[in-house]
Amino acid sequence: NFANASRTEQKEMLENVLGVLESETAIQRGLYMGETESPEHFTKRKSAAIDILSEILQGIKA
Repeated sequence: NFANASRTEQKEMLENVLGVLESETAIQRGLYMGETESPEHFTKRKSAAIDILSEILQGIKA
């Protein structure tokens, strides 16, 4: 559980998630409003997740 993990464990968890998000092949597009997600929407959503997790990771490193 992220909330109960030490700062070092939280850092490792976030770095792992970022690695998956940054990979070109680790995740697939999903559905958006019942339709296959467009590449543009997927890229935008993926970038937003990376930005949010990066901010959290920076806070843990501080």
